[in-house]
Amino acid sequence: MNKILKRRKEICIIYNRLYYFFYRKKNTKHTKQKMGTHIWISPERSNQYTVEYPNGNVYCGEMRDGMRWGHGLMMYQRGGNYEGFWKRDRKHGFGKRLYRNGDVYRGNFRKGTREGQGSYRWPDEKADYYCLWKNNEIVQVTGKVDLALS
Repeated sequence: MNKILKRRKEICIIYNRLYYFFYRKKNTKHTKQKMGTHIWISPERSNQYTVEYPNGNVYCGEMRDGMRWGHGLMMYQRGGNYEGFWKRDRKHGFGKRLYRNGDVYRGNFRKGTREGQGSYRWPDEKADYYCLWKNNEIVQVTGKVDLALS
């Protein structure tokens, strides 16, 4: 469960007992967009943003034209996160998705769905399964790596 603590000059996100701090510096712009969306802009890099959405999700990363575009990290309020590349507000390119039940997917995304090669690990399994994906579904399992042996 994510927890977000806000103060005047910082946001502290508690995710899986880890603390992530995002500070507002003197020259940092802070804007409040529609529906309670908060955006912090890093003064060092003009394309680095921290966005807090009304549903509690927090995005830290690059943006273009008001959309997530480039490398970024999305922390979901209900648990889980995604770190990887974005294009036009959708996961696109290589990324790692950690689901709240403990599943982990590492691989390619295309227009927000798992597409191409990727590995998947279920929390009760001690192995990574390498698969070909199409439209978020496994087309073919190409290999298995037993983590207990490595």
